[in-house]
Amino acid sequence: LDGHAFVLSVDADAVFTKGSDLNSRVTPLALGQDTGIRDLVAVSDGILILAGPTRNENVPYSIWFWDGAGATATPLRTLDLSAIEDGAKAEILLLLGESREAFRVLVMFDGVENGGAMSFRIPR
Repeated sequence: LDGHAFVLSVDADAVFTKGSDLNSRVTPLALGQDTGIRDLVAVSDGILILAGPTRNENVPYSIWFWDGAGATATPLRTLDLSAIEDGAKAEILLLLGESREAFRVLVMFDGVENGGAMSFRIPR
């Protein structure tokens, strides 16, 4: 909506406790027009976001960093997916490792045999 994707945060313990208040909070993140959140993965100091088209728009897949609290996400890298079949959609983001300099991630795809896993080094 207006170039924003939305993260809904809730109290995880409350999800499994009858009658508990979820303390839900919606955070809009400016990721760009027609760009949505495909996956999220926790890292030591925040959350990595796999972003991409909301449907079939011509939007590049990218990795963003969000501190998990504020209303700003920082773009880290646009993914080069030229080796992936046309029509494949990046859907899964796995953290393989992290250092002070970079994250190592694995991206997997819908529409590709065996998920078409690709690894990337994402500078912080």
